[in-house]
Amino acid sequence: MPTDGVSSLRRKKQLDPPPPKRKKNEIEFNTHGVVVRDVLHVLQERPHYSIFPIEADSEEVCAFCRGSSLDEDLRVKCGPVYGPIRIKSGPAQGNAYVHELCALWTPEIFLDERNKFRNLGKGIRRCNKIKCSVCREKGGGLGCYVKDCHKSLHYLCAKQTNCLFVNSKFIIYCDEHRD
Repeated sequence: MPTDGVSSLRRKKQLDPPPPKRKKNEIEFNTHGVVVRDVLHVLQERPHYSIFPIEADSEEVCAFCRGSSLDEDLRVKCGPVYGPIRIKSGPAQGNAYVHELCALWTPEIFLDERNKFRNLGKGIRRCNKIKCSVCREKGGGLGCYVKDCHKSLHYLCAKQTNCLFVNSKFIIYCDEHRD
């Protein structure tokens, strides 16, 4: 029986195991801010601030997504709300409240050697000028890493629209540029 290149290639594909699936990192917290899932260990360092209690008498909102500090679902998806964090200068001066992942995925914000947010005020000011490409609300500061793409998103909107998150570099590719 003669073998042609096509049928041998087809047999080879059937015999070869499928390529391993890339691990998808889903970060989840419980309502008290404890990480319950972080497959790729992205959150090795955690911010050193007080977590705003979910049982608090007052409600505060995240400076980025405008989500409530009392929303348990947001705490699971975006992390605990930290605050009050004192912003010392600029239009964002005063006390800020932020979800952990909303802050950490904003490009100019990082944790210093003492696990304190750096450039938080600058990040809040910039994001307050940018509308999210998904929900059209201000605060969407995560931009697609493709230089010519003008999409900016909130952390949660990026998660919900299937953006590609590059955890090792804290960058995203929008749903159009993820491949």
